[in-house]
Amino acid sequence: VLADPSVITTANQDAYGLSGTCNMTGVSVVVTLASGSASTSSSAAACNDGTWSATADASSLADGTVTVTAVGSTDLETNTVTSSVNKDTTGPAVSVPANITVDADSADGTPASNAAIAAFLEEATAADIVDGSVSVTNNAPPVFPIAATTVTFTAADVLGNIGTATAVVTVEDQSPPVIDAPATFVVLGTEAGLSATEQAIVDFIASVTATDKVDGALAITNDGPDFYPFGA
Repeated sequence: VLADPSVITTANQDAYGLSGTCNMTGVSVVVTLASGSASTSSSAAACNDGTWSATADASSLADGTVTVTAVGSTDLETNTVTSSVNKDTTGPAVSVPANITVDADSADGTPASNAAIAAFLEEATAADIVDGSVSVTNNAPPVFPIAATTVTFTAADVLGNIGTATAVVTVEDQSPPVIDAPATFVVLGTEAGLSATEQAIVDFIASVTATDKVDGALAITNDGPDFYPFGA
């Protein structure tokens, strides 16, 4: 007698186990698994204490229905029992979003909570031929560095078969520095004007700052003349 076989999966296909019972000692059992034109057989298993067990390598068989044939033999007779089992070693098909490029928030990069990145991560879906829609996980870091980061999206079916796909998030420094300076500066001078070394002008130029989200505080240059004429 052949016990009801379990589904053949990625985890058990290399040493797929089968078992059954027998009503006499001296029985030798060989199990054959067949799918289409392909087949594989176990080594002969002896019947001990009314039971037998065998393993076969089912990795070469295609997914789908597999015919199981157990042949028990003694010196006097041969008995054959058949059954069928499903082989499912195909993981879910994972669909991922297109690659994206986002602006850096800081020298560390951009957090995964960024609206564009969050939408990118949530867009992935997965479907399994048996289980239908299944959930998707990813290995996204909490902060994406200023570089191209490959994100792997993973989905598993109830049998543990895994499907993966990847997409890329590129973080770039796209924003220019921000310069903080008064829109207008008025200083009293002579009719001829004032030299750039006039303290009020020196202090005004020194008060101007520039910061960048990635590079922080920056040095500033200017195209001011050596002598400022009277007027604007």
